[in-house]
Amino acid sequence: MDFVLCFATPASAIAALDPPPFGIWRFEVQGGPPIGWRSATRGRPSVRATLFAHVASERVVLQDGWLPAALDYRVTERRLHDVLAGWPARAAAEIQSGGWGELTRRPARITPQSAAPDPQYSSVRSSGRERYPPDAELLRWLCSQPARRLWHWWREAARYDTWNVGIAALDGPLTDLRQLESLGAVRWLPARPSLYYLADPFPYRQDGRDWLLVEEYGHPKGMRGRISRVDAVDASSPALVPAITCDSHLSYPYTFEDGSHVLCAPEIHQEDGCIVYRLGDDGSWRPLHHVLRGRQVVDPTFFQHDGRWWLLCTDYRDKIGNLILHGYHADTLAGPWTAHALNPLKSDLASARPAGRPFTLGGCLYRPAQDCSQTYGGAVTVMKVEALTPTAFRETPALRLEPDPSSPYPDGRHHLVIDGTRVYLDGKKQRFDYLLWLKAWTRRPWSFVPGARSVPGP
Repeated sequence: MDFVLCFATPASAIAALDPPPFGIWRFEVQGGPPIGWRSATRGRPSVRATLFAHVASERVVLQDGWLPAALDYRVTERRLHDVLAGWPARAAAEIQSGGWGELTRRPARITPQSAAPDPQYSSVRSSGRERYPPDAELLRWLCSQPARRLWHWWREAARYDTWNVGIAALDGPLTDLRQLESLGAVRWLPARPSLYYLADPFPYRQDGRDWLLVEEYGHPKGMRGRISRVDAVDASSPALVPAITCDSHLSYPYTFEDGSHVLCAPEIHQEDGCIVYRLGDDGSWRPLHHVLRGRQVVDPTFFQHDGRWWLLCTDYRDKIGNLILHGYHADTLAGPWTAHALNPLKSDLASARPAGRPFTLGGCLYRPAQDCSQTYGGAVTVMKVEALTPTAFRETPALRLEPDPSSPYPDGRHHLVIDGTRVYLDGKKQRFDYLLWLKAWTRRPWSFVPGARSVPGP
């Protein structure tokens, strides 16, 4: 491997060094210098970062993504350093596996969109030179911190999200991704009582009948999510029946098939690994496999590709479950499971965390991913998987699905499942209640469900 990782300005680096075979590598981080400063001090939730190589007249994009920022600049700086420190090794591993020729290339004289400075930062550069914030800016930031922190705390204490499940119908089988941009009328399930919600719909069939598994959750103190079943055809007055429960929080009830077996792999990140359940003849779900012990798996997504089983997920041990994508493969669902040679596959708030069931269209594999760069579950990005082998992974954005601002849930979308001519999704509405803390403490979990019965967990 022959490259130089440069932390100087581009002009001085290129003038002083003869470019090695794989170029001069350099980071570009939005909102600096110092790294991520203006994004953090102006309340931005994320920072765009790029690692690129200068090779002759080209800029080769090695890694890029949206990384988390925080109101506390020290936290932002630490997060950025933790993630960016691993990017050169990840890029070098991809080059060693033969991926150099597939990396995105752009003319050096044109600033790539992924690294273009935000207009709000136009004052940061002067005659092409980066500059640090002047004393006056530092003083303004220091004086504004108490008020900013108080406002942030008060807003977060009163804000809560509610979600609901929606079902849309296609005119026929999906033949073009653009059909997903104009789904027409979305049929929403009846809204839950205040502080409670439904999300993450996954369909399955039993005895010729269509059902949905959904996450059922709420904000009262001590409440844990559970997986419930609802009729996928007649959902106008859904009778929610608990399907999978345990002593830990459950969500993302990912359904799939292995031969004649209908399976479900919910997220149980508080537990050890991932438990795969099998649907019984009586409609109950019983544990079948326990995989990836030792990891805290977030949104496990199983599928078959090129004769292998694949599992894509994020890991709660990374502290930010929306940021870092991991991949594993196995010959059989029971394992053993092998980590992908390039793990972590990517670090990007805009496209790492899974958002539903992968699908094929026109011979290409597509993966729904959450865009959490501005808010949790802000939109769904459909990623086109261009390479997926034990030693290679590459994907590019193919479509972005934003929430409908005229819908009852205009503030987010973080789920997409295509099942025949039906499309299952969910929507978010942000609410504010300055008595939220009191209501969350005084309401009993599940008290709103008349006659709710519990189902034994694993």
